[in-house]
Amino acid sequence: MQRIVGASALLGIIGLLVGVGLTAWSLRPVLAALRQRERFLAATAHELRTPVAALRSICESAQRGDEAPQLALTRMDGLLRSATHTLEDLLLFARLDAGATLERQPVRLDLLVETLLPDDDSVTLDAAATVVNLDPRLATVAVRNLLENARKHGAAAQSHIHVTVAGAQVTVEDQGKGFSAGLLARRETDFALSPTQGGTGLGLAIVNMVARLHGGALRLENRVEGGARVTVSF
Repeated sequence: MQRIVGASALLGIIGLLVGVGLTAWSLRPVLAALRQRERFLAATAHELRTPVAALRSICESAQRGDEAPQLALTRMDGLLRSATHTLEDLLLFARLDAGATLERQPVRLDLLVETLLPDDDSVTLDAAATVVNLDPRLATVAVRNLLENARKHGAAAQSHIHVTVAGAQVTVEDQGKGFSAGLLARRETDFALSPTQGGTGLGLAIVNMVARLHGGALRLENRVEGGARVTVSF
């Protein structure tokens, strides 16, 4: 009888441990979602902290009479436009993370990229006629983010950006400082909306998610001659 009771108790303990393990396993998606939400909120605070602080500084400067009202208004307008763009990017990331539906159609990827380039000679394009089945709205957002990131982190005013369209891939190269070792280490994972290199994390997180929704990928490299190389495939 004692052996039976002991065996029953042991089986009960094993069953309890298995149940706890299964419960923990089933909660993994929930915990991952909560961690992602925490990262999203942290990124939102990080991305908006700088423009809000700058707006406060401009207001205080204008109130003291250190800055002409018209100049202050012009600077505030620029900051508000930038903050609005950041908010739109954050909302887009949230929609993509929730599972956006792609609206694919045949698109001339080379022409899509060309429409996003500035009129000056700061960017050169090397592209052949390429038709890709993709969501043009999301592809536009992804390429625009790569171009803005390259302009933001270029070495100086004379820094040049080179864009290549080959097949379903768009590659953007700049002459800046390149990526940190920490960011390169995360290239095959979620870019996680973390404060990296002055806001690079948000743009790359969006590009990465757009690429993954299309079945593609985002690849980061540092060029041997200096600068960064980013390739997104759709």
